[in-house]
Amino acid sequence: MIYKNIIWTLTILLFSSCYKKRDASNLREMLNSNDIEKIIEASNYIGKNKDTNMVADLLKNSLDPRISHDIRYYGISVFKAKMSVMKDLTLMNSPKQISYKPDSLIFEFYYNVSKKRGWIKNNECISLN
Repeated sequence: MIYKNIIWTLTILLFSSCYKKRDASNLREMLNSNDIEKIIEASNYIGKNKDTNMVADLLKNSLDPRISHDIRYYGISVFKAKMSVMKDLTLMNSPKQISYKPDSLIFEFYYNVSKKRGWIKNNECISLN
């Protein structure tokens, strides 16, 4: 019984040491990439970790209509991935349903909420495309 617990503990330690925590520069690089899957992966990472420090980077180029054909994210557009993360971070529903099609009303809603909460500084410029 003790050996079983030791084996489980060592297994957990092994897998946790293999986990790679992403730093802000790596996430920015992924978000600014031309690779749709990297953008969606970085967005999901920000959402899972509730990282409000990365909101300005997340909102940049968020009206991107490109859709992933990778099996992990099949049919998800960059816009939908980013706005879904914003919905999770703000805990607020958008004025319209988030779909794969970019919608500036949804973008403006989450931009304004982020600005009011101080997640975006006044001097930060967010490009729409």
